[in-house]
Amino acid sequence: ARRAFRVMGVPERMIADLYYVPAGLDKATPCMQMVEFAKGRKIVVAVGALCRRKGTDVLLKAFAKLNTEEWCLVLCGLDRADGLYQALAGKLGIEDRVLFLGIYPVDRISEVYSAADVCVLASRFDGWGAVLNEAASLGLPLIGTDLCGASWHLVQNGYGCTGCRVLAGSVRSLAAGLRTYVCNSDLADKHGSTARKIFCKIFTPEENAVRLTETLSLWMGKKEDIQ
Repeated sequence: ARRAFRVMGVPERMIADLYYVPAGLDKATPCMQMVEFAKGRKIVVAVGALCRRKGTDVLLKAFAKLNTEEWCLVLCGLDRADGLYQALAGKLGIEDRVLFLGIYPVDRISEVYSAADVCVLASRFDGWGAVLNEAASLGLPLIGTDLCGASWHLVQNGYGCTGCRVLAGSVRSLAAGLRTYVCNSDLADKHGSTARKIFCKIFTPEENAVRLTETLSLWMGKKEDIQ
């Protein structure tokens, strides 16, 4: 978005971030269907429609590469592929480790996140990706692709890490991101805690309102630049 504004001739000093900030979710009783399916295994969750743009095929192939019996994958969302991904899971030999949860009531979606250990957004493209906001608000570590806006703001690497940013469409890159937690599950709690702190500090609707008013006040002092 910043590059687009620059191309249009907007001065850098007149460009500011205004994030997509849905309200955070409250912790809920974990989804029992997920808990019963997991049987003590850790859970990676992906919330969103099952389709090519959301990278459902990439996620299934990446998860298959992990070759772990201690983790399972839950796909929560509308199946737009007529069972194609269930067939793919069978072909990959991971049907006993993948739960196709289907559509879940929006007003109870916190139950899904509350049952999970890691949230992944595998999209080939997403303008933002609000599922990362929701997951962060409930203290989950985040894995997002580099062609999703939220991945460049909510997913922070290095110091104060909240998760892993991976290459869109890359099975190898996504598998590496998932392996971060499969090989060290303690990192999930650590990164998830940091994600929640960052969400509360920067990505609440209240903080975005402050960000907007402060930016507009700054710009009003630069009317000549706008004109």
